[in-house]
Amino acid sequence: MTDSLDRRVSLALLIALALAAHPAAAEDDQSSALGFERTPPRLAFTDGEVSYWRPGDEDWTAARVNTPLAEGDELSTGAGANLELQIGARAFMRAGEATQLALGSLEPDYLKLEVLNGTAALDVRELGSGQTFEIDTPNAAFTIERPGYYRIEVADDATKFTTRRGGQAVVQTKGGLPSSVAANEQLEVRGTDEPVLASYGAPSLDDWDRWNYSRSDRQNAPQSARYVPAGVYGAGDLDDYGAWRTVPAYGSVWVPRVAVGWAPYSAGRWIDDPYYGWTWIDDAPWGWAPFHYGRWVRVGGYWGWAPGPRVVRAYYSPALVAFYSSPSVSVSVSFGTPYLGWVALGWGEPVVPWWGPRGCRGAPRWTGWGGPRVVNNVVIHNHVHIDARHIKHHEHWGRHGAAVAVERGRFGRGSVKEARIARFDSAKLAPVHGRDLGVRPDRKARIASEPRGTRPSREIRERRTVTRENIGAPRGEARAKREAQVERSGNERRMRAAPAAPPTRMARAERSDRNERTERRAPAARPEPAKRERTRERAPAPPSSTRARSRDVTRERTQTRERRSSVSEAPRGNGNRRRESSAAPSAPKPRAQAAPRARENTRERARPRTERRERAAEPARQPRQESPRGSSRRERTQEREPTAPRGEKGGSSQGQDGRGDGGGWGSRRG
Repeated sequence: MTDSLDRRVSLALLIALALAAHPAAAEDDQSSALGFERTPPRLAFTDGEVSYWRPGDEDWTAARVNTPLAEGDELSTGAGANLELQIGARAFMRAGEATQLALGSLEPDYLKLEVLNGTAALDVRELGSGQTFEIDTPNAAFTIERPGYYRIEVADDATKFTTRRGGQAVVQTKGGLPSSVAANEQLEVRGTDEPVLASYGAPSLDDWDRWNYSRSDRQNAPQSARYVPAGVYGAGDLDDYGAWRTVPAYGSVWVPRVAVGWAPYSAGRWIDDPYYGWTWIDDAPWGWAPFHYGRWVRVGGYWGWAPGPRVVRAYYSPALVAFYSSPSVSVSVSFGTPYLGWVALGWGEPVVPWWGPRGCRGAPRWTGWGGPRVVNNVVIHNHVHIDARHIKHHEHWGRHGAAVAVERGRFGRGSVKEARIARFDSAKLAPVHGRDLGVRPDRKARIASEPRGTRPSREIRERRTVTRENIGAPRGEARAKREAQVERSGNERRMRAAPAAPPTRMARAERSDRNERTERRAPAARPEPAKRERTRERAPAPPSSTRARSRDVTRERTQTRERRSSVSEAPRGNGNRRRESSAAPSAPKPRAQAAPRARENTRERARPRTERRERAAEPARQPRQESPRGSSRRERTQEREPTAPRGEKGGSSQGQDGRGDGGGWGSRRG
């Protein structure tokens, strides 16, 4: 006994030191709440006959308090009955007698409710940033983006919508433009295809309105709100069923009034939630907050619920338990059948999610927990990575009466009270690491109760409501984001399906860019005549004159080289003066520019006399220009191969006809 007490005192001291060093140990989890984003609406209160239906179920069943609701769920009230849904930290939807509600859409910042018949009220004391409520009726759709009190009455062919306490809304009918509903105003809409709108002042409060006001006041300002983090659903239910105490090791602890031998997660049932999978529904009327937030502790022989230090945001979990199962066949033989057990998480212990996407399932998490982190009764630091396989022990698993076990085949198929095993050896069960519990849900796991409920009339069930979707109005931020992603993916598919541009176009564009860059660096590019034109211009010469033409071309090349070297050294003659007068004094003409004239002269001499006469009448061609690189090469060739002068006849004739120096581009073709 003394060793156990010393162990508890040591653990309490470690926890106190951890709290002092890290007062908000889970704050870093708030930015990575993968798998914890949604807080489902809950059925918080029922009075009278209330029926419930989930898509896929065969029939309606009796509604059960603390049921988490999902998209498509429907609720119906009988004569003299009332129900309450909590859809926000300080927002409630209530329905009177003979009313049918449905959840059309459920997203973090967008909630759509459908009122098919009867009377309902939406009491919003606080609205989150960017959060939107939509109420759809058979006659019109109403959008609510600010706190207030809103009452909806749906009859056979008309809908009345009343705003109070500063509430305002936007109404839109089928085929009509949106219009606003001011504060303290009642709007009546008659008809669906061609609706008629009439506006009046808000009528006086009746008994049902006053009941809504008083219930909201009590739910929004409970005593328990001083101890739990903001955003915890169901905090208002704790005041009537327990008391708060201060424990040095754990801070504020709520102690419920329960029977002897009671343990957390022992009176209720498991259901298969469409989003979170296996979810706990407790039988107690206060059984929402203590089973989806915080941790359970054992102090002085009684159970207490510790919400832990304050956090920036409280995150919902379907259950905060650790699962244990039969690890081998030998255990099944000793027990007769395989078992599946669970126990409430102790102070600071992580939850290993069995729900959520990849990256969430099977990874120990402290999301929403603001106290120290404890693994295997040891306080760890925030940056230490923990593998679920290293978790071998939980604080409450070996405690007498704390663990609950059922036959694996009966898990999720009815009340735990009826299926619970009275005695079992907890040492023969091993922790489940969260990825898969090994139990497949069936139809019975989808519903929260067995008794049948009352099915509404077929006429009411088949009514269609006017929504912002079918009239083209904007939706919530999350819904618009999802539509943008779908549209973006559709555009990508269309782009992939469209034929690609021919590669030759891209090659031409690249070639043109390269040509532009070349023109900036080098002189103007010399245009090259088409090959076919050159072929047509050349006249076939007799075979006997081929050797003579070759001698003339060689003689002309030699004269051109001699003339070019004499220009730079000897005084210039009459032909040189004529070339100097045609060139600008500030920018002397490069020698390479005269090469095309020599080429033309050479080609003229190589043709018969009759053809030269015919070509003299044709207009002169555009001279070709060479880059300086080609000129310097020819100059180096002239220096290496000096030739003896052959006379001045060729040079004087070229100087007088004004065609410039020979050699160059034309001489190379010869």
